[in-house]
Amino acid sequence: ESQQGMTRRFSERDLAGRPSLELTELLKSVDDASRSLGMAATNAISQYVFKRAGYCPEAAADSMGSLALAGGDHLGMVGYFPSLVERLRDSGIRVTVIEKKSRFAGRDGNVTVSLDVDDLEACNKVLCTAATLLNDSIDEVLARTDGAEAVVVVGPTASFLPDPLFQRGVTAVGGTRILDAATAVAALRQDRGLGKVARRYLITRESYPGVETLLGEG
Repeated sequence: ESQQGMTRRFSERDLAGRPSLELTELLKSVDDASRSLGMAATNAISQYVFKRAGYCPEAAADSMGSLALAGGDHLGMVGYFPSLVERLRDSGIRVTVIEKKSRFAGRDGNVTVSLDVDDLEACNKVLCTAATLLNDSIDEVLARTDGAEAVVVVGPTASFLPDPLFQRGVTAVGGTRILDAATAVAALRQDRGLGKVARRYLITRESYPGVETLLGEG
C-alpha cells in the first residue's frame, strides 16, 4: 500500500504517543496495512536496540547479500529482483524464480520462473525477499531450504533483530537503517525516494553478536 494510503488509514493523531510495543500487536492482523505498521514498529524497536548497543552492521553493496555465486551454483530467488536477473541471465548460473502469478511462468535460457515453491529444494543458494514475512510465506520458503548452503533474506521489512531467522537456518539478513528520521518522513510525504537518508546493511550469522549480547552492552 502507498504512503498516501497508509496516511489515510492511520492518522498521526491516532498513532502519536502510542507505545511501540503496542503497535507490534498489529502483526497479528489479517489486514496488510496493519501488519505493515506492526512490522515497522518491530523494526523501530530493533534499530533502537542496535543504536543503544553501539552495533553498526556492515553496509550492503547490493541485493546479492553475502551470496558469492559460481558457475556450478543454482540460485533460488523468492521475489523477482529484475536487475539481478538481468546480470545473471548471461552468466550461465542457473536461476529459479518462485512466482505466484501464472502469467510469468516459463523458461528463458538459464532463468526459470516457477509457480512451485518445492523447486527451491534443488537450489544450493537462495535469495528471498523480506516481503515473505508480511504475506505469511516465510515458513513455506524456509521449510524447503534446509539443504541450501546459503539463505539470504533482504529488504527494508527485515530491519529487525535477526535472531529468529538465524535460528531457522538463514545465513544472512539485509535491512535498512534510517539515518535522519525527520528527512525520511518529509521524503515519504512527498512520495520521494529515501536516497542517502537510508543505509542498506547486511548481517551475517557468523558476525552477529546475538540479542542477549546487544542488550547486555546497552
